[in-house]
Formats: sequence, structure tokens, C-alpha cells
Amino acid sequence: MNTKKIFSTLFFLGITIISIIYYLKHREDFYLIMTISLEAVIVLSCIAIMITLCYGLQLKILLGHYNLRVKFLECFELSRAGSFANLWLPIGGGASIKAMYLKKFHNLKYSSFIASMGVANIIRFVVNTFFAMLILGFTGHRTDKLLFAIAGVIFAGTLSFLFLGHNVKKYKMLSFGHLGSIIDEWQSIRKDYQTMIKLSYLSTVTFIITSASIYASFRAFSSDISIFTSATIAAFTMITGMLNLVPGNLGIREAIIIAIAGTHGIGMNEGVHAAALGRLVLIIWTLFFAPFSLYNLSNKKLEH
Repeated sequence: MNTKKIFSTLFFLGITIISIIYYLKHREDFYLIMTISLEAVIVLSCIAIMITLCYGLQLKILLGHYNLRVKFLECFELSRAGSFANLWLPIGGGASIKAMYLKKFHNLKYSSFIASMGVANIIRFVVNTFFAMLILGFTGHRTDKLLFAIAGVIFAGTLSFLFLGHNVKKYKMLSFGHLGSIIDEWQSIRKDYQTMIKLSYLSTVTFIITSASIYASFRAFSSDISIFTSATIAAFTMITGMLNLVPGNLGIREAIIIAIAGTHGIGMNEGVHAAALGRLVLIIWTLFFAPFSLYNLSNKKLEH
């Protein structure tokens, strides 16, 4: 076995060991999955895999704007590597890994990556807040007025920024430096209507799948939750998840699930279990895909 193969094998084993250590440190949490039916585990696992596929597809759509012929499998693996990093690193840790990889092997400028991810996140903000307002306005639940107001402010702000943010360069007295390159890239993507439409459709699909995941997590414990409440929770968890203020958005996502479910008459204990189960399934599949994804990506690095 040559040096390259030895390094790749050791790298694979290292990531596998890290995943095992993560499991051992959170063994009590993983026991939760043994308390629900096999059918519920299968449903939640299928949904979790669909969500991961959506994130891989988002990256492929963004790279397609730059005419980079990157296969979907590579985009998926890079997305999984980023998600694995986000379990440990706050505020864009996974994004940094993707940016460095794409720069090295596909010559994608950092400004292009930052701008493209910025546009994708803004579209997700717009789509999720739009659906949140639509659902909250339709259901008319008395405790949802604050959530409607929050969604409305975010929707108006992000939509305005999407269409007007590039105009900041008109202020000639300001020195932009690298920010100027990012703004130029932003404008280029914003004018690519095909990419914008694809990202909008994908964000809608991701929202629907995430709503189904929330619903299935509660139903796994026989909690009486409506699809509208599940969709509202999904919208706000996805909004905060894009900020990634702490590793894996740990605690923030759970607090939102428990709080919104509580205003709709669902007990805290049910909310805690559903939130923990949803996160647990996503973590399991992240840990499952991470060793293989990082192994393949490391082999690509060694071959170049």
C-alpha cells in the first residue's frame, strides 16, 4: 500500500473514530430512538436523507451558475463534510471548508462562493418567512401574532436586500475592497433568473420536507400536532439554522420547537422528545455519511 492509500485509510479511520466518540458521549440521547417504532425510524430516516440530498442539490445549482461541471455525488459529499464540521464549529465552519475545497480544486473564487451562498440563504429566508406568514395568517391562532410580525419583518427585510442590496456600490465615497467583488458576484447571480427560480423551487421543497420531519417527530410519540403547526416550526427552525450561531444550532432549534408547540397546546415533555428525536436522526445520518464523504474528498485531493 503506497503512502497516499495509507493516508486515506488513516483519515477514514480517524473520522470513523470521531463519530464513535460522539456516539459514546451522547449514548443516553441515542437510546431515545429505541423507544419508538421501527416504522417511525424508517420514515424519519427517509426524510432526513431527502433533506441531505436537497443541500447537495443546492450546491450543484450554485456551481452550475459558474458553469462548473461538478457531479452531484461530489456536491453531496462536500455538503455532508460541511454538515459534519457544523456539528463542532459555529458560524460558518462548514462553509469555510467548502469554500477552501472549491477554491483549490475547481478554482472558484472566495467572493463567488460567499455571494452564491448569500443569495441561496436570502432566498431561503424569503421562502420560509413567506410560508410562515401564509400559514399564520390562515390559521389565525391568537398566540401567533408575534410570530407573524417577526416573519413579516424578516420577509420584508430580506426581500428588499435581495433586490436592492447591490445598490450599495453607488455610494462612491465608500471603500469596498473585497466586498466590492462579492457585490459584483451577487449582482451576477441575481440576474441569473434560471438559477434563482431553481433555488426558489428547491427552498420550497426543503421547507415541505422539513415540515414533514417535524410532524413525523411528534407523531412518533403520538403527539396531536397539526401539519400547520409543524410547518410553522419548520419555517422558524430553518431561519435560525441558517445563522448557525452555535455548533449545530444546538439548543436554539430545540427551544423554538418547544416554544411554538407549547403555544399550540402541546406539552413541554412531548416537545422535548420530538425535538431530540428529530436532531438525533439528522446526527445519525450525518455521522453515517461523513466518513465516506471525507474519505472520497481526501482521495480527490491526493490525486491532484
